[in-house]
Amino acid sequence: MLRSHLHGIVLEASEKHLRVLFVAPFPPPRHGISVYSERLFGELSKIEGLEVIRLDVRSEDKKYLSASRIPRLISRIFRAHSTWNFHLIHTQCLLVPGIASLIASKLLGKPLILTFHGSGIVPKTYFGLGRSRLILSKPLAKLLSLLSEYSVAVSPWIKEELPRSVFLPPGFPKTSRSTHRERKICFVGRLTEEKNPLPLLEAVSRIEDENLKLVFIGNGPLRKKLELRAKNLSMDSKVLFLGEVSEKEALDHIRSSMLLVIPSEYEVFPLVLTEALSSGTPVLVSEGKWSEWIRFKGVIRSPTSPEELSNKIKEVLSRIDELTAEISMEDFPSWEEISRAYYSIYKLLAGGEID
Repeated sequence: MLRSHLHGIVLEASEKHLRVLFVAPFPPPRHGISVYSERLFGELSKIEGLEVIRLDVRSEDKKYLSASRIPRLISRIFRAHSTWNFHLIHTQCLLVPGIASLIASKLLGKPLILTFHGSGIVPKTYFGLGRSRLILSKPLAKLLSLLSEYSVAVSPWIKEELPRSVFLPPGFPKTSRSTHRERKICFVGRLTEEKNPLPLLEAVSRIEDENLKLVFIGNGPLRKKLELRAKNLSMDSKVLFLGEVSEKEALDHIRSSMLLVIPSEYEVFPLVLTEALSSGTPVLVSEGKWSEWIRFKGVIRSPTSPEELSNKIKEVLSRIDELTAEISMEDFPSWEEISRAYYSIYKLLAGGEID
């Protein structure tokens, strides 16, 4: 299924040395793009004959998403080139780093590969563009895709917006299935309106099960409102707000939960979904354009109104053993396979420049 998207991308290995400037945000903080960048960079760094040079767009400038920072990032890319003489640039495309990378690549005469995670395409991701964001962001993202030498979309619905792009999913982590499940439901993400944590809280409050727990992992502007609502619903003993936790602790909670719920208004390709399925934990996702293409075993789609979501959760819990047994990792690519696919793209773009 997902692994089929690698066909036609992976080429034969090369013994020649290739240097790539990898432009991306890295943790901390841990969020979708920074975790994706960390995992992909880690796997790419293991490939013999490939040198990946890390340029963390956050390390020298916390306001790196502001358009005013474009000249500074271009300067950093030029300094990196004078030091390492890289063959090409690979940028995890938030709009501002994407623009800076495109300008630098043209001035240096180096190929550019952009990986799109939704910046400028997904609602509320219009970074650094001020009042003009709603008008300019999507055309800018499309222009970046057209002007780069290679464009990758991490989900099919981002690819629909960028016709010239190639769909290449995130990797699925290698992890063992949990042999112990607690009677709990897990939510992992920022506590914001678009992530829809409140309907989930309301839905669980309607389930008559004294042993069922709801665990929220993550912080955000809605935390106090959620805590107050949980208190008003007399759910203090059933709901845990853990805030930011280590990656290991978050994975431990996902692995030991009966169900992970992603009730978001929109997502791109949530890494937490890959972590849950890799652990054998079923996932309930919200209905919407972002999830239309997700037809994996162990993934269930649901409306997000509290009543409908509550009914769907009860239905899923009633057949949780069946859903858990259905999950198979055979069709899901690992991070190692994804890194090899990118390596093939690098070699294709670098061509005769490799020394």
